[in-house]
Amino acid sequence: MPKHAGLTLGVASLVGTTVGFLVLWKFLKNRRSHLCSAVDHRNSVILDATGHDADKQCSLTNLKETPKVESSGISVIEKILVADIEIVSKSEEWEAVWLLLKKDLDVYPVLGMDCEWVSVDGKAGPVSLLQMASYSGFCVLVRLPQLTSSGCTIPKTLLELLANNSNIVPHEYRRHFPVQMKDHNSHDVLLLCTSCHAVSNYYDSNLKQKLAEEFNAPIGCEEGVRLLEDPVRRQVRSAARALLNAAKLPECRKEELISEIRAFYNTEDITEEIMKEAAGLETRIFNETYTPHGLKVVQKFALGGLRALMELEKRWRQHFLDTMHPKHLPQQWSVDHNHRKLLKKYGDDLVVQLC
Repeated sequence: MPKHAGLTLGVASLVGTTVGFLVLWKFLKNRRSHLCSAVDHRNSVILDATGHDADKQCSLTNLKETPKVESSGISVIEKILVADIEIVSKSEEWEAVWLLLKKDLDVYPVLGMDCEWVSVDGKAGPVSLLQMASYSGFCVLVRLPQLTSSGCTIPKTLLELLANNSNIVPHEYRRHFPVQMKDHNSHDVLLLCTSCHAVSNYYDSNLKQKLAEEFNAPIGCEEGVRLLEDPVRRQVRSAARALLNAAKLPECRKEELISEIRAFYNTEDITEEIMKEAAGLETRIFNETYTPHGLKVVQKFALGGLRALMELEKRWRQHFLDTMHPKHLPQQWSVDHNHRKLLKKYGDDLVVQLC
């Protein structure tokens, strides 16, 4: 191809791309102006229709608006397109954004949340991006690594906000789900007020007890104890302490205690170092029969494959609906969220590998 022809083609491509972006920008700008004008016009019509004087109209506009499903031609998607998006990388930026976010939460205490992280070999790393959105479409993206860089801590208001989250499927069960069901599970993270959080915990404990009875997965009994007291080690420790602190013991008793230490360490030579080690011996040992309640329940469901685990997830979600009767859940929230997608992607024959 001649040199000038290639240059002409490059210039033409650049000009075409530029014109395309200008047209797209002009379209979006006109669309945004149209939406804003439609909202302003609608508000003015409502005020004029009241028949009130100017002062009353002014006071009407200052009342706190409550979100309503509007019958105008402006769709929810169009509203979201014109909603603000704030990116937070510093504590000062968060404090400024928090004032705006709190206004929406004062109207409806509902906050959609999602997070992004890097997974290596199926193991999720620390959360790097926290995404939050209020009912109005106002969206906040918090870049956690930048927020906590140079030794800075997460702002107190953000910590308090995150502390009010409730896991619909408790973490003690969710943590053992296969990785296919743990990816992006923020659907089950909801914001609750302090009193609702306490009530939810109470009802959750009732369902946990039912699961414990159904699947023989006890909570708090010996099988559920991670560490057990070893009587042999306790006896050896008591013998060593008695020998170190009681010089007036009868010789026959001393020999009896020394024999216990010799048998435990399998040596005839009991030095002072061995005696001190025995006196500080840890008497608790790991219970080999220990299985956490949550893991045992998940293991029982996993025997039925992917569908059975979905039933456990669905059961917890339905439990939340039946006990808490939430009024402000997102429209897309459902008890079988993502289930059809998982079955379509992995099928019924997925080999379940618990975490």
